[in-house]
Amino acid sequence: MKVFLQFALPSLIALSLVLFGGCSLMDHPKPTDARYQVAQGNRYYFGKSVEQDLEEAARWYNLAAQQGNPDGEFYLARCYSRGDGVPKNHLEAAKWYRLAALQGNPDAQYQLGRCYVLHEGVEKNNIMAYMWLNLAAITGNESARQDRDGVAQRMTDAEIAKAQRLSKVRSSN
Repeated sequence: MKVFLQFALPSLIALSLVLFGGCSLMDHPKPTDARYQVAQGNRYYFGKSVEQDLEEAARWYNLAAQQGNPDGEFYLARCYSRGDGVPKNHLEAAKWYRLAALQGNPDAQYQLGRCYVLHEGVEKNNIMAYMWLNLAAITGNESARQDRDGVAQRMTDAEIAKAQRLSKVRSSN
C-alpha cells in the first residue's frame, strides 16, 4: 500500500487532473503546477483517498498561493480564517482573500467583504464591505447579495454611491 501511495497515487491524481481538472495531455500537471497543488490540498483537506490532514492541505495551498494561484490563495485564506492546519490568523486570512479577490475569485470577494463587515483582519469599513460583497453578488452569490443589502442599511446614500463606483471600477479591471 505504501508503494501505491508513493508512486501510483500521484500518477492517478495527475490523470484525474487531465480528465477532470481542465488540463490537457500536453499540459501534464506536475507537483510544481499550482493546479496540481490546489488539487493535492483539496485531497488532504477533505480526506479524499488519503487520511485527512489539514496541515498538509495548508502546505499544498500555500505552495499554490505563493505562485499567485487565486484558488490556492482562497483556500489558504480559508485555512487561516478557520485555523485549519495553521494557527488562526485573521490578518493572514484577509491578506490572502484580498489577493484572490483582486484576481476575480468571487468566493474570496465574498469572504473579504465579510472581513470588512466583521472587522476580521481589516478595519471595519462599510464602503469596502459593500464593494466586495457587491462584486460577489454580481456573480450570483445570494448570500453576498443579502449581506450587501444588510450593510447598505447602515450606510448613507453617498456611501452607497461611492461603494457602487468602486465596484464598477474594480469589475472593469
